[in-house]
Amino acid sequence: MLAAFLERYSFLPLIARETRAKVTGERVTGGQRQTGQAQISERRTTMHHKKSHSTIQFLTLGLLVSFLLAGLANAAPVYTGRVTLPYEVRWGHSVLPAGDYLLSVESDRACVFVVIQGAKSGRNVALLMPLYIDEEKGTSALFIAGEGNQRVVQALSLAELGKSFVYEFARGARDVREAHTMQTISVVAANK
Repeated sequence: MLAAFLERYSFLPLIARETRAKVTGERVTGGQRQTGQAQISERRTTMHHKKSHSTIQFLTLGLLVSFLLAGLANAAPVYTGRVTLPYEVRWGHSVLPAGDYLLSVESDRACVFVVIQGAKSGRNVALLMPLYIDEEKGTSALFIAGEGNQRVVQALSLAELGKSFVYEFARGARDVREAHTMQTISVVAANK
């Protein structure tokens, strides 16, 4: 009777083994099972290291940015001035509506930033870093070019510093043809 029972239900261990293999990730071949657990735990360890490595990079970047901003907040501006925009302009990634603005050039050892504040509100409107800085002996002015129906700040020239901060590159032959659309707006140095 036992032999008949075992013959009749001999497929049960195979089904149980296959079900267990699906749940645990084991492979069943030829009646023997091979486990893949070492590979899975190794992969999880690798993913854990990648996750902690990217977290460390993110925290380090955040710390560096906070030190940079703290340094800029405590640094005395190299230059302060006022400018009145008669129309809306795009300056870097910021769009400034017509109005009065305060400019301050702030510098640490590595970077130079131009901070733009609303003259009435005193709130920071934009923090801009130039593409490059050139020597300049002209007047203090904003150079604005017309691009389609939009006006874009190309450069900020400050005679008091002898520098020109370039924000947009010239576009070649097209700029030569549209040179008449270049406008200048004077920048007045603020009293210290």
